[in-house]
Amino acid sequence: QCPSRFTEIKFHNSIPWKELYFQGGKGFTRVTAAIRLRSPKGFCPVGTTGLFSGFMPCPLEKADIRVLSVETAMSNLIPPQEEYTQHVWFKQETDQALQRLRIKKGNSPWIKAYTWNENGVSRLKIQPKHPLDVNKKPEKWKKTHKSFYPFPKKTRCQIISEPTLLFHLLSRIDTKKTRFPLELCIFGKKELHRVIIRLMRLEPLKVSFESYGLQGTRRIEKNVTPLVFFISEPPSQDKKKREQFSLLGLRDEIFIFVDPKTRLPVRLMGKTSKFGHIVLALTGAWLK
Repeated sequence: QCPSRFTEIKFHNSIPWKELYFQGGKGFTRVTAAIRLRSPKGFCPVGTTGLFSGFMPCPLEKADIRVLSVETAMSNLIPPQEEYTQHVWFKQETDQALQRLRIKKGNSPWIKAYTWNENGVSRLKIQPKHPLDVNKKPEKWKKTHKSFYPFPKKTRCQIISEPTLLFHLLSRIDTKKTRFPLELCIFGKKELHRVIIRLMRLEPLKVSFESYGLQGTRRIEKNVTPLVFFISEPPSQDKKKREQFSLLGLRDEIFIFVDPKTRLPVRLMGKTSKFGHIVLALTGAWLK
């Protein structure tokens, strides 16, 4: 069956959440992720205002734009803990990515800025030039490197999104009016990926999380027969292709479980390069 393209996807008018919190792990490995939707008005991450002047506007303020922010941390018995923060500016109606900031903390920090354009993605990386500069503010970092990652000549992608925007897309997709599988064009770290999304149904699973809202905090515990979105990438014919598609550090076969009634992502499952198979469960959600 020929996959549906983005223009064939049917959507609900809104998504039900503002923030999502996931936790999981395997053995002594712990993984946490916090996902937030925010307005772009006046938003520029602390320490980056003016840092990428002339390369990437920050703040980027337009009526049809939103920002998806993701904070992830991985830790085990062997330090150090890996911490990353990411911000993606995108068009909320189409999930077209416009620009992205990726920030790595710790002993070898860096900040990478990305801008999407018609022919590819430009990247500017800033990091300390010397070990003694690690604790200095990013504007004092002296080592910079520019890169450009061109899209294949026969891309034919109307929308080129970003991996973490799958949480936004799958929270508003109308599965009853959309034909599966789907084919999406998504730019990862250095390469464009053609991702296939298939819809599955599994046996009921128990979910348990804190629900936050204007009326306070509630504990939600219930059984859900989830919509399961199986995310994969077909084998590439391009021998130069080196990058695997990944989402929050998960790669290979990725599954996102969504409650069909609330449209909340309640579970994420996949493999990591360091820790093997990992399941992340929803532990908290700030609802609209």
